[in-house]
Amino acid sequence: MALVTGSLRSLGAAIAKRLAQDGAAVALTYTSSPEKANEVVFAIKAAGGQALAIGADGFITGASLKIDDSFAA
Repeated sequence: MALVTGSLRSLGAAIAKRLAQDGAAVALTYTSSPEKANEVVFAIKAAGGQALAIGADGFITGASLKIDDSFAA
């Protein structure tokens, strides 16, 4: 499993897609653009990969995010 932050822009989206292409289940985070996040998720799934978009703010001090491998894309 791979957690990709900043995956809505060109480089991050390309990294998320490549990780999925290489067989990783990809969780990507977004702060304010669920539509853009879902576009990346859709592209990964359309290519046969597993992906999940999660609304999360990585700048909050002390915040944690627990993701396990039980999600099904």
